[in-house]
Amino acid sequence: MKAGKISSAALLAALICVLAPWSVAIGPVPLTLASLAVCFVAAVSEPKKACLAVFIYIALGAVGLPVFSGFTGGLYKLAGPTGGYIIGYLPCALAVSHINSIHKKSRLAAQKRVLSPSEGRENTENKTRSSGAFKSRLVCFSSMLLGTALCYAAGTAWFIVQTQTPLHEALLLCVLPFLPGDLLKAAAASYLAGLLGPRLEKARAREKTRQG
Repeated sequence: MKAGKISSAALLAALICVLAPWSVAIGPVPLTLASLAVCFVAAVSEPKKACLAVFIYIALGAVGLPVFSGFTGGLYKLAGPTGGYIIGYLPCALAVSHINSIHKKSRLAAQKRVLSPSEGRENTENKTRSSGAFKSRLVCFSSMLLGTALCYAAGTAWFIVQTQTPLHEALLLCVLPFLPGDLLKAAAASYLAGLLGPRLEKARAREKTRQG
């Protein structure tokens, strides 16, 4: 990976580090802004960059920086009962970024197709842009739901192993109370990605042009 992409991943990791520590304790697993930050970063990044950003965030927390929930850090957080949810941000980021990258490529390919001569070009472009934006946000939101489910799976499995809690009890403690909040965070993250993603792409394109 080029130095520019590594530095960009570091900046994205910094964003996660700023948002992730803010939390509210509502049970064995705190309600945090980490998933919102991870989903947003993944939605506006390519898979390698998104995963590297999340890995940097986890590594910084593992060495003791207070970037985990409640402004805590250390290996004990990863090894503890809720550590699986932190590690689960990696498959979450991979799923979100991969799905959105595939959709972006297909969207760009569709935009390059020759427009029908029977329609006005400007009118057709406006319709394509409008429907494309809606579909992109729907895909983005759906990818975040899948990513959150993967995070739940990793975290709950680790919680069960660590605490010997039955599956149904673990789901009641660690999943069900968080579903409404995570749905709202996924909606917010997909909205922000749709709003800021195109601007970030234009900024990256300008940077490539200057470097080229």
